[in-house]
Amino acid sequence: MHPLSSAVIRKETFRQNGLLSSVIHLLIKQPKIIERDSTMVQLTSPYKSISFGDDCLLFKHMSKPDLDCLSNSARLKVLAKQQYLFMQHVPSDRLYNIVSGVGIMEKIASNGRRQIFAFVYPGDFIGLSNSDSYQYGVKSLSNLTVYEFKRQHLLALSEELPTLGENLKEIRSVVMSHTFEQVYLLGQLKAYERVCFMLKQLLNRLPGAKPEKIELPMTRTDIADYLGLTVETVSRTLSQLRGDGLISVISPNTISILNLKAVEEMGSIN
Repeated sequence: MHPLSSAVIRKETFRQNGLLSSVIHLLIKQPKIIERDSTMVQLTSPYKSISFGDDCLLFKHMSKPDLDCLSNSARLKVLAKQQYLFMQHVPSDRLYNIVSGVGIMEKIASNGRRQIFAFVYPGDFIGLSNSDSYQYGVKSLSNLTVYEFKRQHLLALSEELPTLGENLKEIRSVVMSHTFEQVYLLGQLKAYERVCFMLKQLLNRLPGAKPEKIELPMTRTDIADYLGLTVETVSRTLSQLRGDGLISVISPNTISILNLKAVEEMGSIN
């Protein structure tokens, strides 16, 4: 799995220098209140031994003793659909690794405008920061399961466990790489190409996605706020892709790619 890809960009304009310094500083905080009602189920287990796989960058190439040490510092959390893992403008004292489900990283401005910086998927690591607080939030689009770590403890462990330290460095590097991709996407690609780019991302990152059937966990509004487009432009572009024979819209949340090669070529940024 690749770690989190994101870019801090507004729809109208973006400043590259400010963007690059902001993307890596992700905001994390442990929610203090656990509620249970018809719309929310958020569970936290006590700190205990958790088994990690080698399928994400945080745990890559780590020995069993090192993984055991790391697992003793982890807490498993489960959030219901449309709940915040953390909100913007809070202290960044937690780090998270996505286990299952899909979420969004978003910023909501004081005027109500929203920019989605990234969709987060299993294997993504969220929260590396050089600041004590941030202006971003992460919200679940489906039931979301994460490993939670205390920020200071994990960073201290990275000093003791060389492989963990190298993995964190690699995560920072990949985040930067994906940031440049997102800058190019919003700065250079047309609407048609942006939607194809996202379809490629979904095939590569969304669990269970295949050309014959992509179940979208996000709404048209989510897609628009991610690609820097209006909802009307997203809908019109999907209709254009369907009319050109590249995709089939089975339902509002289900898309089939009919011409994978063409979609990949249109969504390429290389």
